[in-house]
Amino acid sequence: NIIMRTPLLLLCFLWCGLAFLVQASENVNGVEIDYLERPGTCDGDDAIKAEKDDKVHVHYTGSLVNGDVFDTSIKRGQPFQFTLGASQVIKGWDIGILGMCVGEKRRLTIPSELGYGKRGAAGGKIPPDATLIFETEMIKIDKHERNMINKNNKNIVADQKKVGEGKTSHPAAAAEERKDTSPNNGSPTMKEYLVLAVVIAVVAYYVRQNRNRIRDYSL
Repeated sequence: NIIMRTPLLLLCFLWCGLAFLVQASENVNGVEIDYLERPGTCDGDDAIKAEKDDKVHVHYTGSLVNGDVFDTSIKRGQPFQFTLGASQVIKGWDIGILGMCVGEKRRLTIPSELGYGKRGAAGGKIPPDATLIFETEMIKIDKHERNMINKNNKNIVADQKKVGEGKTSHPAAAAEERKDTSPNNGSPTMKEYLVLAVVIAVVAYYVRQNRNRIRDYSL
């Protein structure tokens, strides 16, 4: 009956909603990026993200659209290292890895024109015109000196602006204020609000569709 099926229906709706929220995706310059896992350290002004000229250490598993795996760094036990934005890898990687932080996991779906094109690769394991799928995890980021200087300068400018506006009395205090107002300071995040909205919508839908049966059951 409808009463017995309700918990299962609610769980199905919630699972679908959560899957949609957690695995957000976007297309960036031709690369489809699925955000599989994003630690809280990726948010806020002090987050360390991969930028052009940084040396990054990435674990990956590469496969074709049919599921055939052509290469993986995990079996070797050694992350792949390269300089981001220096054309040391296929264009799809330079695009898809940009902005990752340590611990973040992404799935990159790379069209052939941003991969190996008509020539293929890996001794025939990657055929010509193949779309590639990479499961990636950022292990380590060695910041380029220029990027470290730029980040420090941005923080100094932001702190000076707060001092000038009278929001705080000293740059050091401004740095603490910046930490306190990060998305992970204990207040609900946008994702949590969306999850709550999904729960409310499911319950409201059930009540609206079955209010007569619920009334009869309660009587």
